[in-house]
Amino acid sequence: MSAERFRIFRAEKTYSVNAGKWYFEFEVLTSGEMRVGWARPGCLPDQELGSDQHAFVFDGFKAQLWHQGNEHFGRSCAPGDVVGCMVDLNEHTMMFTHNGEVLLDHSGSELAFKDFRVWE
Repeated sequence: MSAERFRIFRAEKTYSVNAGKWYFEFEVLTSGEMRVGWARPGCLPDQELGSDQHAFVFDGFKAQLWHQGNEHFGRSCAPGDVVGCMVDLNEHTMMFTHNGEVLLDHSGSELAFKDFRVWE
């Protein structure tokens, strides 16, 4: 009998947006790798989320930002924590929250991603 190594959850409905300000959050139920963020329509399901130019994500387990690679960001999350993503498609900025607090990069900036193109 093989043990399940990971579980993938997908939204019941997806929304395509290209303007405005959006915020969503989720509660961490188990430990392990988790990624949350925003992806362009060209994001393919067989690609690791954030490994290419189409997705901008935060991995709360490893405390990393992912977009064409990764870098340290914020702090790790644990079961019971709430992680949020705020994206402003008019200003081309993105921030992440952890239990209601905005996460900061190593220089103290709230912006996890900025100056990104909405469509590509």
